[in-house]
Amino acid sequence: MSSGPHSRLPVQFGRYLLTKRLGAGGMAEAFLAQVDGPSGFKKQCVVKVMLPHLAGEERFVAMFQKEARLAALLTHGNVVQIYELGDVDGTHFIAMEHVDGLSLSALARRAWGSGRSVPTEVTCCAVADAALGLAAAHALRDADGLLLGVVHRDISPDNLMMNKDGVTKVLDFGVAKLTGSDGEPSTATGELKGKIPFLAPEYILGKGMDGRSDLYSLGVTFYWFVTGKRPFTASGDLPLMEAIVKEAPRPPSELNPQVPPQIEEMILRLLEKDPARRPQTGFEVYDKLLPVLASRREVVVPFLEAMLLLSPAGGADASAGASGPIAAAPRTPGFVPSTPHTEGLKSEWRRRLAASVAPTEQGAQDSAALTASRGSLDAPAAEPAAGDAEDVLFTSTGTTSPSTRSAVRAANPPRTKLFVAAGGLAAAVAAAIVAAVVVSRDEVPANVSATIHAGGEVKPIDEPIGQPIGQPIG
Repeated sequence: MSSGPHSRLPVQFGRYLLTKRLGAGGMAEAFLAQVDGPSGFKKQCVVKVMLPHLAGEERFVAMFQKEARLAALLTHGNVVQIYELGDVDGTHFIAMEHVDGLSLSALARRAWGSGRSVPTEVTCCAVADAALGLAAAHALRDADGLLLGVVHRDISPDNLMMNKDGVTKVLDFGVAKLTGSDGEPSTATGELKGKIPFLAPEYILGKGMDGRSDLYSLGVTFYWFVTGKRPFTASGDLPLMEAIVKEAPRPPSELNPQVPPQIEEMILRLLEKDPARRPQTGFEVYDKLLPVLASRREVVVPFLEAMLLLSPAGGADASAGASGPIAAAPRTPGFVPSTPHTEGLKSEWRRRLAASVAPTEQGAQDSAALTASRGSLDAPAAEPAAGDAEDVLFTSTGTTSPSTRSAVRAANPPRTKLFVAAGGLAAAVAAAIVAAVVVSRDEVPANVSATIHAGGEVKPIDEPIGQPIGQPIG
């Protein structure tokens, strides 16, 4: 595979015919593939092939194999299924389900890049599905019935795929951790795995993590979909981690007045600093969003179909926050405020608007944007301005000014120094955070899953595949 098979596709790889290169990450390449059987049997799948130069690295091989073994234990409609783990002439691979659709990151890019909003129902269905898939992973037990304590550790819009039926699936357990009975810690002392903007506060502080940490990451995804920005922003990794640990998120309705109250309540609960104050399982999140799922056929599927017909924003559906200089912006370029499309959510939305007094300048701008964008999902889209296609999901968006902070944050201003209890993993993480100050931002883009060592060295670990699985490169 080192000779670049994508330049001479299709090519036979074991029993799989690789037909199209879907993308590459720091640990593997992904290919659309076909496997043939008797009597004309054919099945499409995705084959994830480990990069040749990592084949001799025991740690990466173990991580790659663990992803397959763990995901293979999960048979759930909201988790991408694993078919086979193997190797061809020493090249390790995983064969998995092909999700014909878009990653949530690509879905938002296409919508906002074409001047359309993402209906609130679409976001709610996606979050509910992901929560159900995570609940299954978190509840996974071994053959003896002992809880494995699975934590995904990399939940973000890149790792959530929506298929043509409007069903969202969780993928990529490459950096997952087992915290249960026989789980072996896969993270060395002082390492952080995952994308920093999505890391839960307890993980940054080295206090350990469980399934509720994944729910926090899901909350960051939820927040971004309805507001166009992440709940915490800063000019670098260290201040960003400090903000995640110390600051209170701005209520989503301050950024988008059309966010229904019950949705805002769920988002803020997911973003609680204390895991005990968050929903305790994905089932709880799913149950709260259950009434919205009736809109899947009415709103979600037609919206996805419309997005699939659009050309990818910027010419390609590259992973959100593709590596490059970190730019400061108030929100994702091209963002159009999410709005409810069904009566159940609209009634709550109207109640919110009726109760609103003295709207902020930002709120007025959002309302104007909403008015401009309201109408059919297939309404002609305005030509996006130059640069609107760039998705800055993982880029810094500056520091919120005191005048726009929530009452909670104004009453409890963030401290200027990040306090981490000394001793054990927490001390190592603290050392890593301090050492990370000297690391150039250009060397480690915020969108890259990174391993931050206590000595200050930062190494990429299986960053998101450049193209979402199931999507051809533009």
